[in-house]
Amino acid sequence: QREVGIDLPDFGNGLRHVLREDPDVILVGEMRDAETFESALMCAETGHLVFGTIHAAAAAQTIGRVLDYFPTERHYQVRQMLYFNLRAVIVQKLLKGLRPDIPRVPAIELMLCNPLIKKLIFENEDKKIPDVIRAGRNEGMQDFNQSLCDLVRRGLVSEQTALEAS
Repeated sequence: QREVGIDLPDFGNGLRHVLREDPDVILVGEMRDAETFESALMCAETGHLVFGTIHAAAAAQTIGRVLDYFPTERHYQVRQMLYFNLRAVIVQKLLKGLRPDIPRVPAIELMLCNPLIKKLIFENEDKKIPDVIRAGRNEGMQDFNQSLCDLVRRGLVSEQTALEAS
């Protein structure tokens, strides 16, 4: 763990130098700009496992949020980098739980980058991603509504809470 301003001069410099320490996992919290995202992708391209956070309401929306960091003329290149490096997108919404011992319950959307998802990302067909997620349950994918139904069935959230989050 390194702190910008104390242990290193800037974020990009820190990520470049972390590779010399042979990390097993790199966590990049709050990817909010092109420099941060590109630095994280550079680490992923060297074969490292990189986790990062982006504020997005759904898995397919995450692709658009990433592209928003870059000028339009770079979108093809960014999609290509995602095609080769992105493995999964997990989106979480915290809901009010029914049980006093579990006050917050996560509803999870999970997109695994199978060949079809990768193709849709690469070919700028993001609007088709939600259908592939819904159909990919047997591969481990799950959309929010599937997660919400499961949480209601398990008695973890109320039907009303699930409907409001849907």
